[in-house]
Amino acid sequence: MYNVVFVDDREDQFNILSHVNRESKGILKFFECVPEISIIDTQKKISEKSPDLLLLDYRLDEKPVKGNKIAEYKAGPVAQQFRDSSIEDHRKDLPIFAVSLEDNIRLYEADKTAHDLFDQIWVKNFLIDHPIEATKKMTSFIKAYKEIINVFNTDNRLQKLLQINAKEVGFIDSHFFRGINKLEAPHLISTNIFNTVIKRSWLLLDENNLIALLGIHPDDKESEHFNGLIKVIDENDIDYNGIFGNGFPRWWANRLKGFFEDRYSAALGDLTSAERVEKISECTGLKFKPALSRWTNNSDTYVSFACSSCRNPTEVEYSVSAYDPVPHPVIGKNRICWKCIQTGEYEEKGLLVDDSDEFTADKIRHGKIVFG
Repeated sequence: MYNVVFVDDREDQFNILSHVNRESKGILKFFECVPEISIIDTQKKISEKSPDLLLLDYRLDEKPVKGNKIAEYKAGPVAQQFRDSSIEDHRKDLPIFAVSLEDNIRLYEADKTAHDLFDQIWVKNFLIDHPIEATKKMTSFIKAYKEIINVFNTDNRLQKLLQINAKEVGFIDSHFFRGINKLEAPHLISTNIFNTVIKRSWLLLDENNLIALLGIHPDDKESEHFNGLIKVIDENDIDYNGIFGNGFPRWWANRLKGFFEDRYSAALGDLTSAERVEKISECTGLKFKPALSRWTNNSDTYVSFACSSCRNPTEVEYSVSAYDPVPHPVIGKNRICWKCIQTGEYEEKGLLVDDSDEFTADKIRHGKIVFG
């Protein structure tokens, strides 16, 4: 059982824990905590519960917590106290999530000084609406930190944490390995791996990029045949079992390509969506609709990744680069499909077009590039 401490100055908010508490089935034990006037006293109060994960309401300064006095600080300074302690002793580090109402999350987004302190930023309704997913992700982060702490004083941290084999080593620049080994606290390692490996689809694939590479229509994700395909993939050691894998399902890109290409005698990228699903059917007996291009609306297309905006299978040919400063050149940039540029929906996701492709994007917006 893992201890989770939820800190909020509004005691009526603690009832949102009932949903995840029920779904955690004894894996997580929740403690409710009202902040003290002093940050130091709040840290001591939290530490008494020996937390494995900390949930902090972003606004801790809205309601009186003692008499008529409020805690005159937000979540950031509390998180900073714990992060400072972890620099002194890495064994004290733990995942910290900012959990707040939607309006307060907007305030957090404007507070750039707090961004490196939290592992996840959740709207409170996520705990209510998706308790099973929330439980899996919280447990995943707790286990991830414990794994990081176990290998902290060893060499080759990344290989051990990702469970990389010899083939994957060749896909990762040696500087990337060395960079992980230089980080001086578990939360820095966790953030680096999560943002550059788990959230990105270059070494590992999320479900949307998996179906894009296989040329499968997104509507088939809920089908029995898709579940059958995932079983085949997992049986052939393509599923990812390293850090964060139990809360964020991923698959090895190079292993997936190798598995099917050995059977097709052709590279996945050389086949259209229609050809890929036909080959999958020949190989596994499982049938799927081919992915369609959002721009041409046909399956005679070479989709290879999920659009960063709509998450649909997309081609390089009909996409533009998103403004996306990557921490290492080996990591590919996110891309936005032309349809999302045409509709403007990418802006709702907070995405920007990279300057290198702005000329093309501007033509699409003004109807100078249209299909047909």
